[in-house]
Amino acid sequence: MVCADLGHWPKSGINPLEAIKKLSGHIIGVHLKDIGAYNNTSLKDVVVGTGVVDFPAIFAELKKQNFKGHIYIERDSIEAGGNVRSVIQEKNYYNEQVSKLK
Repeated sequence: MVCADLGHWPKSGINPLEAIKKLSGHIIGVHLKDIGAYNNTSLKDVVVGTGVVDFPAIFAELKKQNFKGHIYIERDSIEAGGNVRSVIQEKNYYNEQVSKLK
């Protein structure tokens, strides 16, 4: 079983959408996380929807797989004043994208 960490995979050159497809039926959780570029392990995460991860396609693929696990918002970057603002932004982005799938 796998907890898919969508922001860490691109750091190692792994396309998150392709990985989600290959892991079909084995994903028990997802870390909702974005990154600014591929193949750079030193990068910190960026706000979901502003980096290289194709979330609309990933959400569509998870729906196709009938994914029933948990999705966790994960932020490694520390923002001035805290991460609450960006976590709310990410939650809203997720809800917006998922509502388009219905």
